[in-house]
Amino acid sequence: GDGRNVAAMASVRDARFDALGGRTFTEELADVTAESGLQVQTSDSQNTQLQAFRQRLETDRDAVSGVDINEEVLQMMQTQRAYQAAAKLITTADQMLTELFQLVR
Repeated sequence: GDGRNVAAMASVRDARFDALGGRTFTEELADVTAESGLQVQTSDSQNTQLQAFRQRLETDRDAVSGVDINEEVLQMMQTQRAYQAAAKLITTADQMLTELFQLVR
């Protein structure tokens, strides 16, 4: 009740300690807080970079392994049209040769 404890705590707060390199608790606490903040900021930055890197890897993986159904259907249709054109060419050539042989006989 007479304030001695408060005075003792205040004197400890401002006292310099050899274990802290001649610094006060307040100075040490400020440095620890600043260092912790810097480490959190560095960790956040690294986390952001790693997330961006992961996203690039996933995009690259999807580009290599992904199959676009629309593209595959388009490719199949083009192949089918090429086959139909080749079949028509063979049929037309067969008809022409048949008529030519009939004319020669």
